[in-house]
Amino acid sequence: KVLTISALAGSPKVSEAGDYIFRTRPSDISASQALNLYITHKHRSVGVLVEQTDYALGMLDAFVSAGVPNDFVIYREEFASGTTDLKPTLIRIRSHRPDSLLILPQSEQSLAIAVKQLCELGWKSSIYSNWGAESPTFLQLAGEASEDITYSTLPDALETGTLDHKALYNKFLEKYGPLKSVYAGFECGFNSFAALMAVADSSDDPKRVLYSTRIPGFAGDFTFDHKGDIV
Repeated sequence: KVLTISALAGSPKVSEAGDYIFRTRPSDISASQALNLYITHKHRSVGVLVEQTDYALGMLDAFVSAGVPNDFVIYREEFASGTTDLKPTLIRIRSHRPDSLLILPQSEQSLAIAVKQLCELGWKSSIYSNWGAESPTFLQLAGEASEDITYSTLPDALETGTLDHKALYNKFLEKYGPLKSVYAGFECGFNSFAALMAVADSSDDPKRVLYSTRIPGFAGDFTFDHKGDIV
């Protein structure tokens, strides 16, 4: 019964974590649904390389649950965190000849290893992934192998944030330097502190405050639904 606000928990399972758990990053269900819609309309099959973590497997479950056409085929292969040689797994996927590949990693490091080894194998099919593909750390690690990846991500908060919030973001960059991971981390972190301040500024029950208050966020007001997910 400790009120908890997470900035970057994306797994769909967090929605069922309990009545005291809130998060300011949207569930990855929406990201998986966007990938599903795009991939199934453009391709006939997909190979899925998924890391064995709650986050990555949750994205895959949401991708499958979104539904696929009857003639669409999914070839699934999992890998353990810390694996540095993914070539045997990638070769198994390639043996099925899917016309697309979806990589669902836990980290930028795992994604970089996968795409660099894909390049070494001469992979030709379209490649898709999650929002780690925009991370500066991934781009640095993967180099040229990072090109031509289609990925799902949140809207750019700097395009929709207020002038005051953009100024705060620029002040942050001046003090700490460029972001090292996904850009949404700043917005989600900002919104977590905004939710915390809403609780601190109220004499009402903290949980009731979060469930009932419109909170001024980085890119506009937000609320939490009955499962503690940001809306």
